[in-house]
Amino acid sequence: PCADCAALRYWLNLFPDGSFFLSTLYEGRSTEPAYDLGAWAVASDRGTLVLQGGREAPLRFRIVDAGTLRLRGQDGRDIESKLNYALARQPQFEPMEPRLTMRGMYHRKGGAGVFTECLTQQRWPIAPSEANAALVRAYGDARRATSDELLASVEGEVRQLPKADGKALPTLVVRQFIGVWPGETCGVRF
Repeated sequence: PCADCAALRYWLNLFPDGSFFLSTLYEGRSTEPAYDLGAWAVASDRGTLVLQGGREAPLRFRIVDAGTLRLRGQDGRDIESKLNYALARQPQFEPMEPRLTMRGMYHRKGGAGVFTECLTQQRWPIAPSEANAALVRAYGDARRATSDELLASVEGEVRQLPKADGKALPTLVVRQFIGVWPGETCGVRF
């Protein structure tokens, strides 16, 4: 349910490494979803899935069964309503291609850029692009040693791009370079 739109549509990818991608579409208000990514964990009560991403507060879902999650309120308790707050597991995994501003540790390896996103700790190769060229230049200007990783911020999209063997590989496509911060790190993941 949505107070100021037709409906909220959630699409959630949970990865075995404890990271997630989340898409939220406000039907009737927007044609483009809002994306979030971060780390997930099962709370100590073993009945709550907690998503800690780029939002100010974590999202919480009650684990109903192996195929159903139910959104909980900001206070962490069940939402008392007959409206549908459930997410249903799909029969087959459908990878998401989120587009958003990301921060991560950037370095060059074998002539190619690699980006380790701060919230998920997922590591992606970077596709060639004009915006990526700006990141490469800033990295070259700011690094102190050939092995330095730098904290970088980009507007980008994680795309499933084919490798030489034909299998898809999550790859960061940089749409806009924002900046690099020498000496800074991602900090601690929850």
